[in-house]
Formats: sequence, structure tokens, C-alpha cells
Amino acid sequence: MEISVKNVDSKPGSAVESDHKCNIAVMHIKIAKKKKERTQQTIKYRKPTEQQQELYNEEVQKRVNETDWNGIESPFEKWAEIILAAADATLSVVSPKQKQPYIS
Repeated sequence: MEISVKNVDSKPGSAVESDHKCNIAVMHIKIAKKKKERTQQTIKYRKPTEQQQELYNEEVQKRVNETDWNGIESPFEKWAEIILAAADATLSVVSPKQKQPYIS
């Protein structure tokens, strides 16, 4: 937090008899920003070829059939886990440093 005093005035008169004086200060306060938590970076994959798409679909189907869906508390999390595992197994990953869809 950053504080800077812009102006200070002293007012001599008051409604009550006293040896104190009223001081008025104009201040500027800059509050620090909240720091963001670092989240896990999203994995990006290259556009798959037809062969990669077929392998991906087969891998997803295989993992879905192998999974015992009874008794799973969060089926959506399991489904996401299956999709990510199949993508890691069959698709090629784009480097996080690459910002454009092509390399020139």
C-alpha cells in the first residue's frame, strides 16, 4: 500500500475554547492489487488427421467400455479424465511457446 500526503491545512478557529488546532490533510492512497493464483496452463493439440481422429475415437471408446460407471461419485470428472488421456495418447501437442497456428 502506498500513501502520499497531497496537502495539509491548519484551521485556527474552533467552536470550543482549546489550545489545539484543527488539521486537515488531503491524502492519496494506492492499494495493492490482489495477486492472481497461477492456474494450470491448457494443453493445446494440433488439428488431427483422419487417422489420428479414428485412433482418438477408438481410444475414448475403449476407455469408456473399460470403466465401471457404477459407484463413481463424479462421472463428469471421470469423462474429462478419459478424454484427456485419450488425447495425450493419440494427438500431437502444440508447444506452449507457439502463439500462432503456423510456424514460418
